[in-house]
Amino acid sequence: SRACLEYHYTGKYYPVYPVKVNQQKAVIDGILKVDPDRVGLEAGSRAELLTIIALSGGGPVVCNGYKDRTYIRLALMAMRMGLTVFLVVEKLSELAIILQEAEKLELEPQLGVRVRLSSIGDHRWQNSGGEQAKFGLGSSDLLSLVEQLAQVDCLHWLKMMHFHIGSQVTSLDSFESGLIEAGCFYAELYRLDVRMTTIDVGGGLAVDYEGQGTTDFCSMNYSIEAYAQTIVRCIKQTCDQYGLPEPDILTESGRAMTAHHAVLITNVVEIERRVDLLTQSQQVHADGSVLEHVSDQTVEQLLNRLQQSRKDFTAGKLDLTELAQSETSYYSKLQSIYRQQKLVNDHPAFDESNALLHEKLADKVFCNFSLFQSMPDVWAFQQRFPILPLSRLDEKPARRGVIHDLTCDSDGSIHHYVEQHGIESTLPLHEITDGERYYLGFFLLGAYQEILGDMHNLFGDVDSINIYLDEKGQSHYYSAHKGDSVADLLRYVQIEPELILEQLLLKLDNVVLDAALKKEFMTMFTTTLQAGTYLEQSK
Repeated sequence: SRACLEYHYTGKYYPVYPVKVNQQKAVIDGILKVDPDRVGLEAGSRAELLTIIALSGGGPVVCNGYKDRTYIRLALMAMRMGLTVFLVVEKLSELAIILQEAEKLELEPQLGVRVRLSSIGDHRWQNSGGEQAKFGLGSSDLLSLVEQLAQVDCLHWLKMMHFHIGSQVTSLDSFESGLIEAGCFYAELYRLDVRMTTIDVGGGLAVDYEGQGTTDFCSMNYSIEAYAQTIVRCIKQTCDQYGLPEPDILTESGRAMTAHHAVLITNVVEIERRVDLLTQSQQVHADGSVLEHVSDQTVEQLLNRLQQSRKDFTAGKLDLTELAQSETSYYSKLQSIYRQQKLVNDHPAFDESNALLHEKLADKVFCNFSLFQSMPDVWAFQQRFPILPLSRLDEKPARRGVIHDLTCDSDGSIHHYVEQHGIESTLPLHEITDGERYYLGFFLLGAYQEILGDMHNLFGDVDSINIYLDEKGQSHYYSAHKGDSVADLLRYVQIEPELILEQLLLKLDNVVLDAALKKEFMTMFTTTLQAGTYLEQSK
């Protein structure tokens, strides 16, 4: 809206939230609450559309995705109920059904058309736009759509042009090239007597998960202000060039609208240390065994010695005790080298040799969550999310760690961590003592993660609560929800918990146990079915 004022743009702006990004009702309600008469919603399925019809305020409703007769009829019914609906034609085959159903309901629908641009950006999801895009009409189908509507005297139904450049677009250059091409389509459609009132520029507004301001796929090199200015400027230039009216503008920036709202908080359940912190006397002894001048070659030489020891063990030249001593010596010396380098450099993470030391010395940190349930994008394509300790914030972390989840899957690990000066392969952590309740926060999880999460190893939804900050900065807690129980997950995979319990009790009857112990077993089976799927802290 500020960009429209800056460029004296006469069209209106409507932000539209694609509910596929996060369908949680609290999220939809929170977004609509900002301006219910202006904020719109976008649907990509019948289930989403039905939800939107019920929850929508006065903002536009955009109907995208594959459509059958039921989907189309629902959209037309929403129009009949007074909602501002744009029924977007994404496949030419949809038009015949739209014409039939509109005639049955005796209304003139407000149609949109998704144009398939040839412009693609240099970003991970570039194929959601461009010639290989799943949706949209090419030039031939677009002409056919216009001709078919004109033949039945319904060309005036076509009110909106929609296009999509991509998701998480990291550079404004991609937006600009797409907007220029889209402007040509808009001008040509106007020349063909299609009087568009609205342009939907789709999504693509990125989130800087890394905070680096780059074109890396988890970052962005522009501000939201620059993004808005680029859209308004490019559309206005097209209108000025061809003498066209300035259309209303819709955006579908779902990721940017929701990513910041969600954080996962979990506890560390176990630490596997490469090397424990040495006592003062041990440290003095270890330091004495390290050359005063530390070089990259020193670390490499130590690694070569360890590899030779492992070869000797395989060849039968070393026994298990000797191999263990060799590995202990290796990690102790690496620890000493790291300490010496820290004395010289307060920021050892900036040195490549220290990054290698971080990896070699990193603790394995097992946390009470499922990567596949809570952060599936990390598993799918190494998405980077900010991760921070939430405990002992007044202490400087002294160790490094690599996070692993609870699943029995080697992919359940995180290997990229956002730090102040770039991406690291390890995370700064404190020295965590046995039994300590140490918590980590995983941030910017609000877009896609909740709905895409799966139930690998039958780990389900976690407990959740919504927190609202008022104008005075006061916290208000509401809508607390328990996570999935074991019984919930079993039902999802079509295993009835009651049947499982029945079979367990039958097997228990065939075991010779005293009555008290048998009762304890029965209680354990029952309570486990009703309990959550994650580990419980010892009481």
